Amino acid sequence: MASLSDLSASQQPFPPLIDLSPFSQTSKISTLSKQDVANQVHKACLEIGFFQIRSPSLNQTVITDAFEATKEFFNLPLEIKETASAFNSPLFRGYQGITSESHSCTPEDETVLAETKTTTTPLVTAAKRKRDVKESFTIGAKGEGKMLGPNNWPSTTTDYDITSIRERLDKYWDAMLKCSIEIAKALALSLGLPETFFTSNMTNPVAQMVLLRYPKPSESQQACGAHTDCGFLTLLAQDQKMGGLEIQGLDGEWIKATQLEGCVLVNLGDMAANWTNDFYKSTFHRVSNKLQRQRHSIPFFCNLNYDAIVDPRDVCKGPLDVGEPKMKPIKAGDYLCEKLGLMHNG
Repeated sequence: MASLSDLSASQQPFPPLIDLSPFSQTSKISTLSKQDVANQVHKACLEIGFFQIRSPSLNQTVITDAFEATKEFFNLPLEIKETASAFNSPLFRGYQGITSESHSCTPEDETVLAETKTTTTPLVTAAKRKRDVKESFTIGAKGEGKMLGPNNWPSTTTDYDITSIRERLDKYWDAMLKCSIEIAKALALSLGLPETFFTSNMTNPVAQMVLLRYPKPSESQQACGAHTDCGFLTLLAQDQKMGGLEIQGLDGEWIKATQLEGCVLVNLGDMAANWTNDFYKSTFHRVSNKLQRQRHSIPFFCNLNYDAIVDPRDVCKGPLDVGEPKMKPIKAGDYLCEKLGLMHNG
């Protein structure tokens, strides 16, 4: 990973780096004000939909430990990992292997052309969906309520005790949740709303963290297809400086995302874009299939309380000119369930 000290003023990273110190409860005196940070968030959300953050709530040791735990998890024997199959979890938490069709990021309606020759015509094009090639393990928010509940960990055996793996990942979860609250406060101020506007709807947030391992892909394979995230906020750490994430720029070109030491990448999901009446961007991103190595990453998806009402009129009535509301109000949890294709009652 690149060090912050390696960057000169003329070598600002992409996406831009934002210091959240003024919003951290553990912050010391900062030369930045909260409004300074909010202005930077405003610019990044308008222009890119991505930025990266550093905060006193986060340090490289926690990130490194989480990646070591992730690698140890995926190196467990397959039969141990499969004791925690996501298909056996009511909340679809747990492990999915390389052959799973259920953790592809490519939208259902996105197709690629497959070319086949026949005896009657030299070329026929047919549409099919590309499948991502990766392993995953999903952890979610505990507690009682819709989309909350116990996680689905592998069975502990005499030879394989996963207690240490869980402890390190729990510390990373706690750090990501603290950073999510700080980001949400800055995001609210960036829209001219009260600082607590979003966080008042995040007292019991529906959150998920996914451990990912991508094998070295072949040219014909897709690591992770182009997509937008469906939720509110995504925080991502990659395992190397150029970890493979690519972000689509305004000109349609794909730009590699730098991973800085002690920092995480942040992007807005579709829910945040809809809540801001599409004033802020939910940007397409993907994982390059040209990496000549195995890759690990840990996205943390922080959403709102299930019953929080996502209503673009909240922002439309604010000080910014974001136009007339484009979407009807909806419960945040119902929105997620619709996006994820989950069956639920009420």
